[in-house]
Amino acid sequence: ANLRRQFPGLSDDKISQLQRIQQDFNEKQSDLLSGLNGVLLTAEREKFTALQKAQHDEIAQMLTPQELEDYDLRTSNVAGSLRYQLSAFDPPEQEFRTLFGIKQSYDDRLGPMTAGGPPSPEEMRARADAQKQQNDEIKAALGDERFADYQRAKDFNYRQTSQLVTRLELPAETTNQIYAVQQDIQQRARAVQTNRTLTPDDRNQQLAALADEARAKVTTTLGDGGFEAYRQYGGSWLQTLQPRPPPGPGQINQIPGGSTTILFRP
Repeated sequence: ANLRRQFPGLSDDKISQLQRIQQDFNEKQSDLLSGLNGVLLTAEREKFTALQKAQHDEIAQMLTPQELEDYDLRTSNVAGSLRYQLSAFDPPEQEFRTLFGIKQSYDDRLGPMTAGGPPSPEEMRARADAQKQQNDEIKAALGDERFADYQRAKDFNYRQTSQLVTRLELPAETTNQIYAVQQDIQQRARAVQTNRTLTPDDRNQQLAALADEARAKVTTTLGDGGFEAYRQYGGSWLQTLQPRPPPGPGQINQIPGGSTTILFRP
């Protein structure tokens, strides 16, 4: 019944085949995971990945390309992750299918991260290059303006703010207004934090003034209660505006985006 609700366009015969394949996979997965206490070492992880691929290959053999795309859109990890990331983007179906196709293509090519330790520099470079190519492809598909919306919607704070705005029953545009305040204040705060001509007291005073400005602007938009909720849901960046105590003797004074200076008592 669940499969029929998920895939109303499939015939009863294909639903039965799909059920058989899934049951077979679940049994093999259970056998693989039994006794591991949820801990997958490299060998077991490779077996699990191979098992997933074998299941997908078998499903692909019995479905048409369009049916397989619909199946992947409803069941794949890539599609689930994409839906979560784009909850504040709200793409129409065709746009989502386009994004999914691009993401799935790169995911198939790169595969999972190497297990058993940090990735090698070569792997990191390959993934960074692939990410740039992926973004270029998405930008070409969406256009400049829509791509900017896409990038903004992937920001965790933006998604949290969008959810808060919905709970407060405010217009959707409120999210963009708050995000614009965040971007402006953060840009100015970085300039203050990296200005090595300022004394610690001057820097803290300017950051405190930015914090007051941020509070006033957000409160004007969300109200007093909305601001307090925002501090917990979407407003974590406000903590970066808190004044920092001056470093003590021999203490490392790290300025974000700048250099590290070790201070000693004369």
